[in-house]
Amino acid sequence: MKNIIFILVSSLVFSALTYAKEGENSLAELKVKGKVESIKEKRFDVQGNSENLQKGKQTNYSILFFNPQGNTIEKHTFLPDGNLQRKSTYKYDGNGKQYEQLFYTGNDRITEKYIAKYDNAGKKVEQQGYNESGNLLEKSTYGYDGKGYMIEEHKYNAGGSLSLNQIT
Repeated sequence: MKNIIFILVSSLVFSALTYAKEGENSLAELKVKGKVESIKEKRFDVQGNSENLQKGKQTNYSILFFNPQGNTIEKHTFLPDGNLQRKSTYKYDGNGKQYEQLFYTGNDRITEKYIAKYDNAGKKVEQQGYNESGNLLEKSTYGYDGKGYMIEEHKYNAGGSLSLNQIT
């Protein structure tokens, strides 16, 4: 149960950072207003059952840092003892589109790199992920309808096999 809630919360934050609505920055997607430089996000174990959930001890916490445009530029995740567990950095183009995301270990060694490509309309059409050696981990492609809504996502593993085929 603890892992399900952690995965759900992590997925929501990652989705907010990755799939912000057209024209929205990270802060708008998180429903935060004003000039914000950072946000601290705490995670806790969950105790009890589905009818009576209670907050347990803190498992780790993250700090998200934002640029003046409201986009996330770094995320630091710490262990409960305060040691850095991992770090992510994000880069944006002149239109505010995230084109690079790097993941680091606690000692600043890059473990993964994701590069996004956009079409002329500013829609993400491809994203590729690489490991620390520069080898392809996965590749995702995206398709849109005439109104600009994402209707297809195809994800391929390092061997080129389709691992996700989502059409809405």
